[in-house]
Amino acid sequence: MAMTAARTGADYIVTRNIKDYSHSKVKAVRPADFLLMLDNNKEKQN
Repeated sequence: MAMTAARTGADYIVTRNIKDYSHSKVKAVRPADFLLMLDNNKEKQN
């Protein structure tokens, strides 16, 4: 999954298993953290 994420230009890998992606070029984030990031971006746009 990490290689696919890197090849497709993904910004994040959303997973509950962060430790499996510690060497990934794409940052891994927990689902709850990703939702908070989305919410924060939404607030910045308004």
